Amino acid sequence: MRRKVLAIAVSSLTAAVVLPAVTANAVVGGNAARSGEFPSAAYVQEVGEFACGAILIGEQHVLTVASCVRQPDPATLKVVLGGHSLRAAAPGQRTVGVEKVVVHPGYDSSKLTNNVAVIRLSEKVATTKRIRPVELGRAQPTGDVVLAGWGHDRNGRPPHSLRKVTVRPVQHETCVANYEGVGHVGAGALCVGGVEGKGACIFDNGGPMYAGGKLVGVISWGVAPCGQLRYPTVGSSVAHYADWISAQLT
Repeated sequence: MRRKVLAIAVSSLTAAVVLPAVTANAVVGGNAARSGEFPSAAYVQEVGEFACGAILIGEQHVLTVASCVRQPDPATLKVVLGGHSLRAAAPGQRTVGVEKVVVHPGYDSSKLTNNVAVIRLSEKVATTKRIRPVELGRAQPTGDVVLAGWGHDRNGRPPHSLRKVTVRPVQHETCVANYEGVGHVGAGALCVGGVEGKGACIFDNGGPMYAGGKLVGVISWGVAPCGQLRYPTVGSSVAHYADWISAQLT
């Protein structure tokens, strides 16, 4: 049976396909992250509402997915840094305005390829215990990859706090073959999973994929039900886009 592609986000900002029911909470098969465990983890708000994940990569820049921010006026966007719970602000949490959004010029909304964007914040942010940029990984991961996100549960409710899950890289050729006839896995994709019942899910898009203390990917899309062994989480590889990303940090 042909499966529908899940852009791991459903909001007015995305070109996401309508989803079948999601079967698990947030990052599937994961656990609650400790408050402050991922100081580069951030999220984007549109008109005060959660839109997608993001990652602080410089004192004035965050990385996210183009599918989240390709259309809105920057004046309607804000980025929350140092947060943990979506219900209450954490000590030291900051909400910063957006000056500019730069979407990758090769972004294809129908295939979700080249699904990366860099947001320039309206001001520089100081590094603190809770807020710290992460280094870009310039090599593909070979070991464990940690995903983090505020994805919604199967009933469309946001989680209480940031969650995490550990998965493994999936060979690009395997990912392409498994998604044949389902979704397009581009050259810049990083696929992770390898464990039944673990992966990213709805509204985790734009969130970080960490390995070895560096950022190796940005969560992009998958299929529902989430966390299937055959259908890995598809992210945008930071190693593939590192030069383009770095060129935006001016």
